[in-house]
Amino acid sequence: MDHLFAYGTLADPEVLKKIIGRAVAPTPDKLHGYQYKDTMVVVDGEFYPGIEECEELSVDGVVYDIYQEELSLIDQYEGGIYKRKRVRLESNIDAFVYIPDHID
Repeated sequence: MDHLFAYGTLADPEVLKKIIGRAVAPTPDKLHGYQYKDTMVVVDGEFYPGIEECEELSVDGVVYDIYQEELSLIDQYEGGIYKRKRVRLESNIDAFVYIPDHID
């Protein structure tokens, strides 16, 4: 089983349930070294949140336990606009997070 750190739309358990087809309980966690921006990504005139590296800041979010095959469904949902990256959370959990594709 893998872990997913979510900070935006995916932090809503109902959104995640629609994507992967099952309910997953969120656990609050934090990602240090990144900052959150509400309007980092624009698609067809709509704004979506994103994160980028910023040593002094951190991002509040939730972590989910996710099966590998569910990550593929989430990849499809993110539509190539976000890419998956492995990070270490405040809780010391290694998790995947989705960041805007143009950010490293």
